Amino acid sequence: LACGGGADGLTARGHPAALYWAPPLCLQLGPVESSSQTSSLFTENQRLYPSCFKRARSKKGAKPSAQRTAAQHREVPARERPYQEEPFCGHICRRFWVKLKYSGLGEPPNRDHVGELLFQSQWITLQDIYSFISLPNRREFEICFNTEKALNVFLDQYSSNQQHWKDFEVFSPTNLDIKTLVVKFWTGRISDYDIELYLKRFCDILKPVIKPVDNLGLWYGVRKYQVKLRKDAEGKVVSISNSVSFGPYNGKISYQGQTSSCYICQSTAHQVKDCPETKCWKCGGLGHKAMECDNAAYCTLCANVGHNYFTCPKSYANKFKQGPRNVSGHRHRH
Repeated sequence: LACGGGADGLTARGHPAALYWAPPLCLQLGPVESSSQTSSLFTENQRLYPSCFKRARSKKGAKPSAQRTAAQHREVPARERPYQEEPFCGHICRRFWVKLKYSGLGEPPNRDHVGELLFQSQWITLQDIYSFISLPNRREFEICFNTEKALNVFLDQYSSNQQHWKDFEVFSPTNLDIKTLVVKFWTGRISDYDIELYLKRFCDILKPVIKPVDNLGLWYGVRKYQVKLRKDAEGKVVSISNSVSFGPYNGKISYQGQTSSCYICQSTAHQVKDCPETKCWKCGGLGHKAMECDNAAYCTLCANVGHNYFTCPKSYANKFKQGPRNVSGHRHRH
């Protein structure tokens, strides 16, 4: 870059211009009338942006001076640093994106309003967003995310908070109904077979169970499943309760975008520690315990009436009693 010079490296009056490299948009450059003015302009820019300058090689191939001042090595404050364009992350923009379309009545919201909606969730931060662009039609907005996890968090927030985004439609290459379920039971006496039989009432299991272990190599009761949630007659994704009980054994099911509820009464207004109800594990009713229950038994495993979990003909234990072939593929997964 020629400070004060033209394409031929000379100033308007024929004075030689000093050749220096500098990033764009960081220097105060302009035409000069003399060599002394060129030197003065360079000195001022060098003082303001010492780390931006690098002496160019001359035509004879001479190396730049090895002597540099301490000021040239000082850390440049962030507000003084020139903009440096980062490499285009094409693989991110092609994969981790959504398009929001305003489908409500009246004037569409501006970009600032949509941005406020986007960041109202505590799970989305500036570091998760690669770009946020308002499209020319003023009714659509494109959001590119830095990671697949950030995209999934946004999609889960969208699907679980329809009131928040009630006037928007979302388009994305990622399926909204693909989830990773985390199932936790506080006992090791429940088989994978029984848990998967229960889950298949609400979703399709896409991959085999993952059972993480601790630093001793011992499994600690957590199972992970990748599933596809089913939809109801209206096309809405059917949610899975965050609690499950097989007889007296209680478990928890969680996934991103799930609506949290009390595992005793299924209310979304409170959690189990604040629940005033008592639940019967025999019939599933409220207000009494199993020892006091005269109602017909309800099976939480298969959802039928007339038997409980322990006598369910579809449970792993009872099917195994009928012969190992009845639980083929799950013989070593109990």
